[in-house]
Amino acid sequence: KQWYQRRVRDICKDLWNMLFRKQADNLKTNHTGTFVIQDNRFRFLTRVSQSEQYKQRGELYVAFTCGVVKGALANFGLPCSVTAEIDMSPTVKVTLTLQQPPI
Repeated sequence: KQWYQRRVRDICKDLWNMLFRKQADNLKTNHTGTFVIQDNRFRFLTRVSQSEQYKQRGELYVAFTCGVVKGALANFGLPCSVTAEIDMSPTVKVTLTLQQPPI
């Protein structure tokens, strides 16, 4: 495996465990610098009501997670964009796109 793939795997296992007390449920890649991390029971959303009133709060938790992941990868020397979508609460998909996949 490429070294940067190992770093992304570390995010799914170690960082996710530190933040949410569990590993991410799935990691997919297209092998060109895009990765999708899926968490089927995103800890911050399992405790947030499903009503519209609390939907924005859930989105803030997801945005916070994107920032943490982006910062961790930047510290590994992997600048990237990180976006997320709440698939069907509490399932979250976080997409990492490396700005320039390392060789």
